[in-house]
Amino acid sequence: MARQERVLGTAADKRDRRPGSPSDPGLWVLAPMDPLQTNPKRKGKHGRGTVYDSWLSLELTRRLIETYPEIQIPDDNRRLVEAVYHPDIIQDFLDNAPVWQAAWENDQGQDFARSSHGHQVALDFTTTYMEQAHRYRTNERQIRTRLGSDDITVQLDEPVAARFVAGATQETVDLPLWLLVKVGVSDLTSPGATRQSDRNGETVYLLNGRTEIRYGPFGWTWD
Repeated sequence: MARQERVLGTAADKRDRRPGSPSDPGLWVLAPMDPLQTNPKRKGKHGRGTVYDSWLSLELTRRLIETYPEIQIPDDNRRLVEAVYHPDIIQDFLDNAPVWQAAWENDQGQDFARSSHGHQVALDFTTTYMEQAHRYRTNERQIRTRLGSDDITVQLDEPVAARFVAGATQETVDLPLWLLVKVGVSDLTSPGATRQSDRNGETVYLLNGRTEIRYGPFGWTWD
C-alpha cells in the first residue's frame, strides 16, 4: 500500500508541473515536396489516398492551408468546409487545373455508387415498416449505418491479461479488415494470432505468421 501511495503521489506531482497553455499555438503540416498525385487509382505511403481517398479534396486542403496559414476555430469553420467541398470552388479549380478532371470523375463515381446503395436499403417513411420488411428478410445481411469496413474478430492462441479490467483476460481482438487483407489472411471466418513474447512492456502476437500485433498500455497497436 505504501508503494502504491508513493507512485500515485509522484504522478500527481508530475501533473502539477505541467506547463500552461501555449500563448501562440501552432500546427505542423507535413506534405510531399512534389505535387499530390492526380492519378485516382494510385495510393501512396503515410495515408496518402488511404485515410482520405479523394485526391482532389487533399489538394484543395493543401492549397487552402498555404493560402490561409492562420486558422481561427470556430470562426473559420464555414470557410474551411466550403473551400474544399463547395461545387463552385471545385469547378473553378478544375477549369484552371484540368489535369485533376480524372480525379474528380473518380470521386463522382464513388459518391454515386455509395448514394445508390444507400437508397436501395433506406426505409420508406411513406409506408409502414411491415409493408417493406420483406426487402430485408430476403437479403439476410447487415446494413451499415456509415461507410467503412467491418472489423474482424481474431482468435488469440493464448489469452492476454486485460490492462483495463483487473484480473480479466482477453482471448480475441477485433482488427480492421484492411489489416487482415494486407497480411494475406484468406479465411476471414476464423483468423488467428500466435503469441510470441513480451517485449518493452507489450505482449507480442504474430498475425498470419507475418505481421506483429502488440498489446500494451495504449491497447492494440501494429506497424
